[in-house]
Amino acid sequence: IVPGPNFPYQIIFQRPVDFRNGFSEQTSFELERVFGDVSVLAGYNFNRGLHLPRLVDLNETYGPPGPLGLATIVPLNPLVSQLLTYQSAANSFYHALFLQVSRRFNRTLTLDAHYTFSKSIDESTDINFLPNNSLDAWADRGLSTFDQRHRLVISAVQQVPGGTGGPLSRWLGGWTLSPIVTAN
Repeated sequence: IVPGPNFPYQIIFQRPVDFRNGFSEQTSFELERVFGDVSVLAGYNFNRGLHLPRLVDLNETYGPPGPLGLATIVPLNPLVSQLLTYQSAANSFYHALFLQVSRRFNRTLTLDAHYTFSKSIDESTDINFLPNNSLDAWADRGLSTFDQRHRLVISAVQQVPGGTGGPLSRWLGGWTLSPIVTAN
């Protein structure tokens, strides 16, 4: 997209070159065991995203060293503000260990607790943000903005039996109560 000929300080979006569709690979392993009326499940989940889109500025180059000897970044063409393009070169990695315990107390009450210990790493969480250095976009690899290390979910399902034991029992009967508590 070029706004006008010789217009200074343009922001130009360039057509991507060799763009590939992103995809993910996932693997998981689970073990489940029942101990009386308690069910215990433990598992591991891994998900990797490949060829994910990211935005880069092609109008950058390394300039002279700065005051502390660190490299500076200067525009290739000083009359162009940004020369942007999408690349299909970002990656993401997700690891999760989880443990779930369920117990059915009777025909009307079930409790469930689920804990996840996880880590999410990527180079580009959102395709609308530029990396800190487009010349080394992989240097932005780090924890995802949505990384959530610990997550605990406790839930219950209580069937309220219908009854004839009074007006309150008749009014509440046949309902299902399902409280959920989440901590992260």
